[in-house]
Amino acid sequence: MARKAFHYRLYPSRPQARLLDATLETCRLFYNDCLAERKAAYQERGETIGKYEQLR
Repeated sequence: MARKAFHYRLYPSRPQARLLDATLETCRLFYNDCLAERKAAYQERGETIGKYEQLR
């Protein structure tokens, strides 16, 4: 079975580009905070925290 992929180019306006950048920055900060929490739990208590457990 052949796989198909579609590629779409985005040409956002300047306000849209700023909003996309802000959203990406928020996601990056959230991911890094979650990763730091998981690393700290493992280093301090030897405990692994799953994604869903952490989101609760």
